[in-house]
Amino acid sequence: MFHAQRLLTLLIVLFSGFDASGQSRYEFGKNLVSDAGEYLREPAKWDKRDWMAFTGATVATSALFYTDSEIHNELLKIHDGSTGKFTARFIEPFGNGTFSLPILAVVGSYGLLSGKRDHLAVAGAGLESFVFSAGVATGFKWMFQRERPVAGAQSFNSLNFEGPYGDLGDEGSFVSRHAATSFAVATVLASAYGKKRKWVPWVAYGLASAVTISRVYNGKHWSSDAFAGAALGFATGKLVVRLHRQRGLACFQP
Repeated sequence: MFHAQRLLTLLIVLFSGFDASGQSRYEFGKNLVSDAGEYLREPAKWDKRDWMAFTGATVATSALFYTDSEIHNELLKIHDGSTGKFTARFIEPFGNGTFSLPILAVVGSYGLLSGKRDHLAVAGAGLESFVFSAGVATGFKWMFQRERPVAGAQSFNSLNFEGPYGDLGDEGSFVSRHAATSFAVATVLASAYGKKRKWVPWVAYGLASAVTISRVYNGKHWSSDAFAGAALGFATGKLVVRLHRQRGLACFQP
């Protein structure tokens, strides 16, 4: 399930804190609206390199469409119930906000209490990436309404897309929202802290990869769903980092 509304509300309130002079420490709401507009307009600004990256991701996803059933059925042969339960309980929640949003809340709280604006900006950028990637992933789910694999059983319907008028709604399989949000947040944290703390990218991307793999391993997504979601999250995180870098924030400078 994807229940993050309460934490999102908490974070928005938290990042809208004011200092003693009444000045907003981090204008999260204003930046969110501004960055959302930039995010939606971004494809119109793509150059040749961007289109090549998009084409590559699209080709890779399309190729996986035709191996999804085979990958799912092969994973059934090695699936271990105990491992599956562990990853579903302790790894996958990083993708629905249960674990990742509290981490951002801690980073933001530290920024507020210490007066270090960069940490507050990191938390805000992470939340933006979470919101944007989740929103686009949900849009894809409504657009394609792809049937999920049958967990624990062989599946042969990997190419069954009901389209926008289907009955699946935002529970469709394509793309993986868990993969998208986990890579979006991981990209922001890795970009902000990776220069001084070399272990951060390894942990951030390692957890995001674990979430993505677990969704396929436990039969909740096809491999193409997971790959496309991860690509979406990574691209979203990179864009949000770039937008914050343009504001002159030191933590996002290369």
